[in-house]
Amino acid sequence: MSTTGTTKNPSPLNARAFPKTCVTCNAVYLNEIDFFQRTTPISNTATDIKVIKDDEENDADIFLEVFRNCACGSTLMELFHCRRDLSENGIRKRIIFETLLDGLVKIGHDRMAARTMILEFIALYSDVQQSNSTYVQK
Repeated sequence: MSTTGTTKNPSPLNARAFPKTCVTCNAVYLNEIDFFQRTTPISNTATDIKVIKDDEENDADIFLEVFRNCACGSTLMELFHCRRDLSENGIRKRIIFETLLDGLVKIGHDRMAARTMILEFIALYSDVQQSNSTYVQK
């Protein structure tokens, strides 16, 4: 996430991947965001994302096969670049994020609203940290 409070969009491997058309019902997904908003996770598996390593010894080349269901029920797949930090520290941060998110949901917050609150707090904290480091360097 950038310090401006915006998140990066998912990045497909093929720049011509979108618009994507369902071959069963001809639904057209204009871009990555449209694809995620108008499709649903596949329900018969534990996850709709499969991690693919291009090089088993190099974590820099990690891709995601994302499987989603079209409204017609057809399963669609697209390849995306993995943006997650898969280092030990990155995994620790992801666990903390998920724990905070689950806690906010348990006390009654909508999951998406809770996620947005956490991301806004992180952006605010990052901006303050960046401002403080700039001030100290002067």
